Amino acid sequence: ITGTHLAPQFGETAAVIEEDGFAIHERVDIEIGDDTPVGIARSMGLAVSGMAAAFERLAPDMVVLLGDRYEILAAVQTAVVARVPIAHMCGGDVTEGAIDDSIRHAITKLAAVHFPTNDESARRIVQMGEDPARVHNVGSTGIDRILSLEPMAREDFFASVGLVPRDKNFIITFHPATLSADAVAEAETMIHAL
Repeated sequence: ITGTHLAPQFGETAAVIEEDGFAIHERVDIEIGDDTPVGIARSMGLAVSGMAAAFERLAPDMVVLLGDRYEILAAVQTAVVARVPIAHMCGGDVTEGAIDDSIRHAITKLAAVHFPTNDESARRIVQMGEDPARVHNVGSTGIDRILSLEPMAREDFFASVGLVPRDKNFIITFHPATLSADAVAEAETMIHAL
């Protein structure tokens, strides 16, 4: 495990992983938290170094990964030089205005087998030159998880987040465009629109 799982400011969720019955074989601290370009590059360097040591000890047959974050790119770089095959989940997606696309597509080009979530993403991976025999549309595993969840009671939800419910409530999420120069301005625009 790595990233936010080991960071106190993000809840040190390593304990949750263990409580769910998973053994943690390696911990790679990449000192996450500094979102500046220098901070991210430093975390990537720590990730590559730490993953290299972990791969040497664990000798994995394959690296299975999901997504498009910089920590994953560091794991992929390590796997490539260690000659460990890569299986990539959720490749071929598009996230406009985000650095995620560049990272995701780089991972796609380095992966040996692909598990996109939809036909359009599968076609995009093949258009990138990947062997169609190694591209398997498995659907969105997140939907399987959603379908297996028991919905939380309304009262329990509000109690868990420390809010008093009103007659009408709504939730808004904001994912800043990582290629934007001013995420605060984006958030302010959203707040103004609301």
